[in-house]
Amino acid sequence: MFIRRILLALLSLLALQVTALPEPSNVLVGDLTFTRPTKWTWTDLGRITAVARFLVPDATDKGESSTDVRFYMTDRTVAQSVDRWKSYFPPKDQEGAKEERRTIGGREIISMTLRGSYTFQASKAKPGYRFIGTLIPCGNQFILVRMVGPDRLVQDATDDYRKMIEEALKDGGEK
Repeated sequence: MFIRRILLALLSLLALQVTALPEPSNVLVGDLTFTRPTKWTWTDLGRITAVARFLVPDATDKGESSTDVRFYMTDRTVAQSVDRWKSYFPPKDQEGAKEERRTIGGREIISMTLRGSYTFQASKAKPGYRFIGTLIPCGNQFILVRMVGPDRLVQDATDDYRKMIEEALKDGGEK
């Protein structure tokens, strides 16, 4: 019982120390370091399985919910990832999907943008949403970076999203 109390006290102190740490500005995912844009904030992962998560606040204070950016490592193929992303939208919205392939820092990255009524698993459809997913080769896996939220918010954050990825890929992501 005494040891248990000591352990609980130590855990409480550790929790206080963790909450006092400054917000990280970089996140290592796979072999790349991504630098958080200054307007974005680091957020707790909660129950999601992502490696890291940033929130993109609504700069106009129009009351829209924040957009989030998540980082994952995935074993899915490009085709499996693209099919999964498309499944978040009804067939009529999938027709407008825009796929882009670019080579940056010697790696071919694949990005897809979808707009319309976003539905994730059994959640209620959210009309007027935009999704951007990017796959970056990393060994025999992919780093998956994705941003989803109200169309205007994602559109406003797209330049920062792209710049964050491009900077991580320059010189092979070494910082």
